[in-house]
Amino acid sequence: MSHYQRERVPILLSGYLRDIDRLAAPGNARLSLAASDHREALPLLPSPLPILSNEQWQARLRHEAAHAECSRQSGAQQIEALIRDDGTGWCESTAIGNPLDAITVLLVGVAAEAKYRPSSIHNYARGCYDLFAARILIDKWNGAGEWPPLTCENAARTAVEFVESRWKQINALAMVLGSAGTLTDYEVRLFSLCAR
Repeated sequence: MSHYQRERVPILLSGYLRDIDRLAAPGNARLSLAASDHREALPLLPSPLPILSNEQWQARLRHEAAHAECSRQSGAQQIEALIRDDGTGWCESTAIGNPLDAITVLLVGVAAEAKYRPSSIHNYARGCYDLFAARILIDKWNGAGEWPPLTCENAARTAVEFVESRWKQINALAMVLGSAGTLTDYEVRLFSLCAR
């Protein structure tokens, strides 16, 4: 990621977080999860044309791989990641105890996708589950009077810094995820360790 991109991505990401309607965020997060569950239940119909370009596909792989790597770094257990043929996917794990780490886990996917394919940051201007959930946690942190207060800018910058520092591991996990379609907890730990 160039210096320009490293500065621009946190600005755009924090702007998208700030623009989220706080009252609608919980409902929008639930709708996003329901849509993902619906995709999981219905097989995709074959398409004569590719749904994503190779560059878009590679960026989406890094999105889910970043979630997996950040979850691992945050002490989560039972990490699993999946990528579907249409480029949608998910990463889940046990709960992450530190709220600041949980926020970073949510935001690193978008940051990694934007590092690989800078124009993809604009896909998130209207939000997504990751951004809705991160905004809810940011507001919860600040509402509880925790110190220091967490700004959207700091949360976005932390996510970008994590992606920069763990890019090698994210790429290794993305390669395996693209090949297998899923990552188990064991695979996340193994391939992350091998990429050091």
